[in-house]
Amino acid sequence: MNNKIYLSLVIASLFAGCSSSDIQDYIEDKIKNDDGLAIDTGDVANSIDDDISISGQEDDVVILHNDARNIVGVTENLSWDTKLVDAAQIYADEIAKSGVWDHDPDNQKNGYGENLYTSTAKPTLSVAAEAWIAESQYYTYGAVVDTDKEVDNTCVQGTDTNGNEIMCGHYTQVIWKDTSRFGCAMSQYETGNYKYWYVVVCKYQTPGNIVGLTPY
Repeated sequence: MNNKIYLSLVIASLFAGCSSSDIQDYIEDKIKNDDGLAIDTGDVANSIDDDISISGQEDDVVILHNDARNIVGVTENLSWDTKLVDAAQIYADEIAKSGVWDHDPDNQKNGYGENLYTSTAKPTLSVAAEAWIAESQYYTYGAVVDTDKEVDNTCVQGTDTNGNEIMCGHYTQVIWKDTSRFGCAMSQYETGNYKYWYVVVCKYQTPGNIVGLTPY
């Protein structure tokens, strides 16, 4: 494999939960220090895509989610929800037009959980889900250990072999037992530092990652 680490390959697993400033700072630092991150403009979209439909991808991403749940003994499968697809599309389009990279501030009010993914290369929903599920390697399940609801759920602290911050929260949302349905959508940034990048948004109900509770 080419020894360059292309931006389109790293964004998925690294920045699903980071702010736009985190991403920009990381990229600038890597370029400044010649730290192995190459931006290959040949691999980066330079115009608005006429077709970013997710039609036909639903079954595969549902299977990926449910396989991840079943592996850890969560037998309650997720179903695809068109209402959540619509909500995800609204927010994906909103951040694409604004240029921001952040979670929907209305998630709590609307009772949604949310996973985000961005890439310079056009992704599929399955690619996004695989990036979130790959966080499982850093997660250790634990039980509530005292009456204050402190939870011995642990995510490895630190950075991976590429120097990227380790995260587990996207994975735990995927396997959260009380979540029963989800829907996803994709859009493309029209402005800002991430212009022409793609963004995938998945909305979940009931939301996961509740403080003081375990995923299952």
